[in-house]
Amino acid sequence: MAKVYKIRRDIELTLNDQTQRVVAEVLGISEKHLSQVLTGKVNCSKMLAMHISAINRKGNVDYFFEEVKSLE
Repeated sequence: MAKVYKIRRDIELTLNDQTQRVVAEVLGISEKHLSQVLTGKVNCSKMLAMHISAINRKGNVDYFFEEVKSLE
């Protein structure tokens, strides 16, 4: 079962002075999808949540994201 994560609204996430375009290219996703994840409009996989968290050098998924459901 895959876990699905949503960004927490009470946490400020930064991209460490990198543009969304550069971060999206590094992550292998579109800039639009990254923007939607960062604004909470769409959920993401645990792997993507882990990579976004690592960019912030905290590396803790549970700090930036919350699990919303599991896919079966």
